[in-house]
Amino acid sequence: MRNLEEKCVSLLEEIKSEHELLELHLQAAFLHSRSEGELILELKGMLSPEKFEQWLQCNGVLEKEEAELCMKLSKCEQVKVRLKLGEELGSEELRGKAEVC
Repeated sequence: MRNLEEKCVSLLEEIKSEHELLELHLQAAFLHSRSEGELILELKGMLSPEKFEQWLQCNGVLEKEEAELCMKLSKCEQVKVRLKLGEELGSEELRGKAEVC
């Protein structure tokens, strides 16, 4: 019985640690998304609307929807995101992607 209690306490400590890391990384991801949005807005201000639209289609880094999400975050607009886990997950690998809902 004592071993079970010790295991439960140990698991609770691990869960708490993982939860704290999750919150830290999510916050960092949103801060980086905001910074990315600020850079995209700066680029947008330097280009004509047509050139900017062309850049969105051909940039090779992010899709138009992702760029729009980052720009909204940089302007502190409210956004909804969905975390979509990758199809293949290894024990050391967890992939996710934020998408506009």
